[in-house]
Amino acid sequence: MIMNLLSLITNLIDQYGYIVIVITAFLEGASIPFPGSPILVLSGFLIYQGKIHLWLAVLLATTFYTIASIIPYSIGKKLKEKLFDFLEVYLKISREKIDKIKAVFNQYGEISICLTRPFFIGNYISYFAGISQIPLIRFLPLTFIGIMPWSFLYLVLGYIFRGSVGKVDSFLDRYHIFGIWNFIGVGIFGVLIAFKWYKNKKAKDGES
Repeated sequence: MIMNLLSLITNLIDQYGYIVIVITAFLEGASIPFPGSPILVLSGFLIYQGKIHLWLAVLLATTFYTIASIIPYSIGKKLKEKLFDFLEVYLKISREKIDKIKAVFNQYGEISICLTRPFFIGNYISYFAGISQIPLIRFLPLTFIGIMPWSFLYLVLGYIFRGSVGKVDSFLDRYHIFGIWNFIGVGIFGVLIAFKWYKNKKAKDGES
């Protein structure tokens, strides 16, 4: 059954390419439980075949994930303290995981919107950004920057391993996925710090 489903998804990707990537990213961004990473890996094979372009695929996946993240953000903003019951009852997220996401957000604040995106809690951090009333004008860029490495990594790995989900899983297990994401996270954090420094410097230069 799993092989038949995988074959069906592969055929859909082969026929519709970018559309499947857009739908996949949108469902992930909307915090709907969905195997987004394997589908991006399968899509990477189309990049290898020259049927789609890497950077356009990355841009589409990143953009539509970011757009869809407004949905959980808005739900969190509206439900406020009732959010925790919503996550537990409707999305079947355990109270333990909810407390973990809440603790991460409380500890790191806005930057967690960016840095947690590649991990499990990244899809759900949008709810907490909404409940905390973080302005959308800051939420969206942080989401875009944070999810881009996820889009890029799985598409590139799909390209390298010719769309083999099993080989990609083995590679990530062998070379420690969290080490890879930590490296990417540090890079993102560095970019944000550099951008903030440049913005402050520009403001000071304008005053002088």
